Formats: sequence, C-alpha cells, structure tokens
Amino acid sequence: MIRDTPCRRLSVYFFAFFLIQLVVFTSCNFSKKVADNSRYFDSVLNAANSRYDVKHIDLICSFVDSAWDAFPNRGPHDMFKKYQWRSSIYSGLFNYAAALRNIDSAIGFINSDPERYKYDYAEAMFVKGNLLLNLNEYDKSFRQLYKGKQFVEQYLDTCAYARYNSCLASVSFIQNKPREAIKYLQEAFDQAGKCKETDFKWAFGERQGELDNIGVCYEILGIYDTAIIYYNKALRFIDSNEHRFPKEKDDIRVCRAVIKGNLGGVYVKNGNLKEAEALLKENIAENDRHESNSQDARLTLMKLSRLYMKQGRFNEAFKIVTDVRRQMDTIQTTDEITWLKLAADYYDTTNDVVHAYPLFKKFISLRDSGEATRKELPGADFNKTFDHLDQAVEIASLKKEKTYANRVLFVSVVLSVMAIIIIYLVWNNYRQSKQNLERQKTLNKQISTYNVTMQKTLNALEQSQQNNTRMMRVVAHDLHNPVSAMVSLIDLLRDGDYDEEQQEMFQMLATSGTNALKLIGDILHAKPAMDMERLELSELLTYSVGLMQYRANEKNQSLILHVVPVTVMADREKIWRVINNLIVNAIKFSYEGKSIEVTLQKKGDVALLSVKDEGVGMSPILSGEIFQHFALGGRAGTSGEESFGLGLSISKQIIDAHGGKIWFESAVGKGTTFYVELKLVGDEI
Repeated sequence: MIRDTPCRRLSVYFFAFFLIQLVVFTSCNFSKKVADNSRYFDSVLNAANSRYDVKHIDLICSFVDSAWDAFPNRGPHDMFKKYQWRSSIYSGLFNYAAALRNIDSAIGFINSDPERYKYDYAEAMFVKGNLLLNLNEYDKSFRQLYKGKQFVEQYLDTCAYARYNSCLASVSFIQNKPREAIKYLQEAFDQAGKCKETDFKWAFGERQGELDNIGVCYEILGIYDTAIIYYNKALRFIDSNEHRFPKEKDDIRVCRAVIKGNLGGVYVKNGNLKEAEALLKENIAENDRHESNSQDARLTLMKLSRLYMKQGRFNEAFKIVTDVRRQMDTIQTTDEITWLKLAADYYDTTNDVVHAYPLFKKFISLRDSGEATRKELPGADFNKTFDHLDQAVEIASLKKEKTYANRVLFVSVVLSVMAIIIIYLVWNNYRQSKQNLERQKTLNKQISTYNVTMQKTLNALEQSQQNNTRMMRVVAHDLHNPVSAMVSLIDLLRDGDYDEEQQEMFQMLATSGTNALKLIGDILHAKPAMDMERLELSELLTYSVGLMQYRANEKNQSLILHVVPVTVMADREKIWRVINNLIVNAIKFSYEGKSIEVTLQKKGDVALLSVKDEGVGMSPILSGEIFQHFALGGRAGTSGEESFGLGLSISKQIIDAHGGKIWFESAVGKGTTFYVELKLVGDEI
C-alpha cells in the first residue's frame, strides 16, 4: 500500500489485499507551514510523537490537550493542527469514525478562510474523503474528493495536482483497479517533474515512489517484464538524483533497498533465482542495519523463504518462517494471510501433512473472508461520479445564465425557458429510467454470478466432505486389524497364572482395547446413533481412574476419587471417552507431585462430575476458545506432552448429545476444574 515515507509503495502480497483497510490519505500531504504559533505547537506534537505508544494513547492525547489549553493565544490554525494530529492518531488505530470526527473539527477551524490555509485545507479535504472511503461511505467519499479536486484546480499549483493524482491512484488501488492506478501514478510522476519543489520528500521520495508503485501494479497484473522495467527505472532515478540530497543518504539507501526487494520478488516469480537472492539479501541487510521490524522487512524475508523452497534449501526456509512468526506475535500486523500461505506451502513441500493441513485451513478461511469482503464492495466508480458532478456544476451554471437572460428578455424568453424545462424534465426522467434499467441489469448479472459461485462452492464443500469421510474410513480400517490383534493377545495372556492385581491390569487393557474397537467400528460404519443404557457412572469412573493412575504415576501425581452410587442413561463408550479426556488433560497440565481430585455426587435430579487439578490454568483469551477444534493445539503439557486440541471439543459434542452440560473454572497458575452434569434415571432422583 502507499505509505507516508520517502519510499512508499503498494503492497506486493496481494493475497492479503482485500483484508487490509487501506489508509490512503497518508500519501496526500499538501502542507506548507502557515501557522499562528507554529514553533511552540510543532515542538509539542514532536514530543507526543516521540512518546507514541498504543497502550498509552489516552495519556498522550491528554498531554497534547493540556499543552494546547496552557497556551492563551491560540489561533484557528493552531486548533486545526491539534485535531488534524488526533485524526491521524485514530486512523493509525483503524478507528476511522473517531478520525472522521476529528478531521471535521479541524476543517471547522479554517473553513471560514480556506484560501489563507489552502494547503492544509486541501489536505484535510482529501483526508476526509479517504476516511469516508474506509467507512464504506462511497458516495460521500467521492463527493468529498471531487470538492477537493475543484479546490486544487482553483487555488493550488502543479505540485499539489500531482499529489492529488497520487491520492486517486490510492483510491483506484483499494478498488482493485491497478490499471487505473497506473494511469494516475504516471500523471503524478510527470506533473511532479514540472514542479519546482526542492523538498526531499516531494522532489525525490514521491517521484521514485510513483515509479516503484507502477511496477507493483504491473506485478499484481502478472506483467512481470513491465514491472521489472519500472523497478529499474526507479533505481536509475535514485542513482541520477541522490547527489542532490547528501543529508538524506540513509533514507535513500532504504528507498533503494525497498525497490530491490520488490525486484527480487519478481525475479522469484519468473525463475531468476540467483539474481533474486542477491537483491532480497541486499534489502534484508539494509533492514538489519536499521534494526527494522517493518512490514517491508517481513515481506522480503518471506519472499526469500519461497526462493529457498524452490532451491530445496528447506532448513533456511523454515528458519525464516519461524523468525517471521515470532516478529508478528509481538506487533499488530496485516501479514497473517501471507505468512499462513508461506508456512502451509513449506510444510506441504516437505510432505508434513499434519502441520500443513491446519495452516491451509486457516489460510483458506481468511482468504475466503477477504474474497467475500471484496465481492460486497459496490462497483462504485469515482471517475463517473466526478463526470456527473461536473455535469451538475455545468447545468447549474447554465441555469444561472438562463435566469439572467429571462430577466433581460422577460416575456420573449419565458416560453423558451418553459419549453427547455419541460424538455429537461422529460430527458432527465428518461435518463433516470435508463440508469435504473442498467442498474437492474447489472444487479441481475451480479446475482447470477453469485449464484453460480455459491453452487461451485457448495459442490467443492460436498466433495471435500466426501474425501474427508473416505480418508477417515481408510485410517479406521488400517487401525482395526492391529487393535483387534492386541485384544486377542490380551485374552490369551489372561489365561495364565497371574495374581489378582495382574488380572485386574489385563482386564483394564482388554476393556480399553474393546472400547477402541467399538470407536473404530463406529467410524467404519458411520454409526449415527448412540447405544444408550443404564450406566453405573460410579463404576465407570472408578475403572477410568484406576486405568489413568498408571499414567499419573509417571509424573508422581496422585488421583483422589470421591464417588457415590449414581445411575444415568448414557452411551458407555462415549462417556468413558469424556472422562478419560478430562483426566488426561488434568495430568498433562499439572506439575509433578501434584494431586488431581475426581468427584462424583448427586445434585438434585442430576449427577455432577468434577475433575480438579492444581495445574497451569488458562488465560481469559484461551478460555473463550477452549471448546473449539484445535484450541489447545500446540500447547505443550508441563512435561512437554503434545496436544492436538480435539479432546475438549469432542467431549462437549458428546455431552451436548446426552442433553447434559460441560463447563469449567480456571485461574492462571492456580489450576482448572471441569464440571460435567448428566440427568439421573427416574428411580435415582
């Protein structure tokens, strides 16, 4: 996307394109200093910016407000700067509604004399237009941009008009119209060349940025040869003009590195891997020199990782995947979908299906969400809106001329005016009818397209479900024979001369194996119903605790059981799975030497089972997702035990199917207690 730096560029990773709310106004800066008390308030804002911290934004705003209140002779431009700054802060936090309120307040202070503050006024007009665009207020946004266009044409110079075209390029880009963006960027570059501005940002940063952004647009269009041409043009522009700005050499190096990163990305796509690696490493070295944790640094690293995958250098590729993930976990970023695709492709390339599948699933979900958002965007066209508004202005001007002619000619013109009005009304009615018909045709076409897309999506989902079911049955079939053999072997061993404790262990093994065979059978036969029976829950719980005690002994943990006789109507195998899941989790997330308390009691007309541990507990964020698939996936136990994140979600499905309830209470560092509630049979109440 277009950025407010000397090296602004459009986002090359268009996987995430429709997930990013583009803040385009940051590249629409027209300001020249016209301030009432500029030196004082500039120092205040510089101090506030140096202390910027998202966590303490309210304190920073209070600091700025206090500094403004302490100055007795504030002028309109001073107040404008304050609210303009607040608008930019809220925009950075993606709070566009608050940003819009503040920029409206800023405009209000200079609205009475816009010619005096014409550069600030023009900038504020475009800020407001683009905020409205981010809030999906398309009609209001285009009218605001049109108003800004008229003001620039009337009061400002070629330099300002070049910046205006940069703004329109940004708007075209957010509407997924890279060809139109190219047109405006080229016009902005040509107009900036005629501008007499000598400031580094405008005379150098903006112009090289326009060439770089044109290259990005061609890259998005898949026209890689032309993209390479414009990236090289941008590099030649830097080489030809850097001598004019010796004090900005650090920024110029960053500009060159950004463009080389883009060029390296194109070379990866067209197969020129040797040249791509050299360019990408130059970009990374520059980012390292500045200790940068920027989006450009992360995107370049991900490009290099893809290059390594193409070369079979998987260890180096994986190191980048993990390093970028660690960076992203510490900041707010829009690179999630790009990283998911990269990580999924890495695991897929290395045949690690277990890790690739959940990453692909998250990527597809996020991508489809972005596609849905994109399809919801209206087919608004600001060029047509501008043409219509130009026509409206022209018509208004003609009406004034006709009014003047009526006053001069009076009676002779009255009949002509009436005729013109009638003709205009007829024509306007015809035009509106025609427009409505065209809108209806367009809408019908869109609905048809959406229906076709939805049908294709439904077919794909059905096919995916069939494939998943088929795969589950294959896995279950392959498991059946070894588990069956294990059960048979246990039955043979039980015939030997063993003491009571050994016989009890064999009985536990046999029961576990039988339960496993039943589960495999359910999968193979796609059994939809449960085998409901009168179940002595206390006996099943005693059996499960005895079985799990051996596992608890490995961590020197003790399982404490408190039960009363309880009978419920339930599926024995499925309730056994729930009990085992809860006890296994308690063991897994408890420290060595701790106790786990399992309690079964009657409470009114229900049986209440609780499993209480003294483990690590859960944070509020994790607590809200605990019963979702893969919620605990990747969360290791206290001894490094692996978690897949499925046990609790399956347990909730089973308890829900029995008409019961499952919930928990947890505190970080103090442990967790899970509760299961099932209805008692009639004679137990």
